[in-house]
Amino acid sequence: MLVPCSLMLAQDRPTLRKEPEDNPPSLGKEAPSLNGPRTSTTTDARRLVSIKAIFVDRIDNALSDKLADGLSKMGRFRIVASRKEADAVVSGTCFDSRRLKTVHSEVFVHDRATGASIWQDIVRRRYNPPPLQ
Repeated sequence: MLVPCSLMLAQDRPTLRKEPEDNPPSLGKEAPSLNGPRTSTTTDARRLVSIKAIFVDRIDNALSDKLADGLSKMGRFRIVASRKEADAVVSGTCFDSRRLKTVHSEVFVHDRATGASIWQDIVRRRYNPPPLQ
């Protein structure tokens, strides 16, 4: 008689297990970016910190020149002239659409030896052309 009563009581009690949370997948913590907070993704923070020499691949609309200049001014990285000398490679795209009045840039830092992603950022900005004279 005790066994059936305890089974009935156990069925009336709510379960103590928590419901699984529905969190979206993530590539990791967000890091500072050129376009402000919350737009970049660091996929390998330890590898990012260990980079000393970096090669900047050619990117359209002179973005590679601006990135190389900005990275060298930071003083954190040594910009090298060939991939073989680099710990990591910066690559990406820069789509400039004057008709749509936006600039869309994607920049990636990946390990030179393995090709594994280290950091990435996607920037969309309004295009502000110089005034006509």
